[in-house]
Amino acid sequence: MSILNLNIDIKRHTRRDKLLMMESYLTLINFLFIPMISLYVYFKLAKISIKFSLETILLYATFTCLDVVLARIVLVPIKFFFKLNFLMTGGTYTFIAIPVAVLSGFLIEFFKKYFSANIKVIERESDEKEKR
Repeated sequence: MSILNLNIDIKRHTRRDKLLMMESYLTLINFLFIPMISLYVYFKLAKISIKFSLETILLYATFTCLDVVLARIVLVPIKFFFKLNFLMTGGTYTFIAIPVAVLSGFLIEFFKKYFSANIKVIERESDEKEKR
């Protein structure tokens, strides 16, 4: 009798466990793989080889934050007009975040190319004389 009850309990929780597992997979995709799309596009546009360094990790973290913010900006009008609630672990968020990730790679390169500020430090003659 106890074996039969155990099987019933497993069957009852299987669907919920599958949904939780799917949700955790989507979370993994949304926060690990989607920013990699942005990183890949950025490195390809800048014609830089991808190498593991602290700068790459910081750039990855930047793209993670940027992708989440831009995806939320895109989701706000959709949420407002269609009265839908999107979770960060949902499939709809993933479908919207993928094009946003591609665009964020282009946006960073665009801003870097056209709106970057260059600072040039020039030593004064008086500073050069003091060093001698």
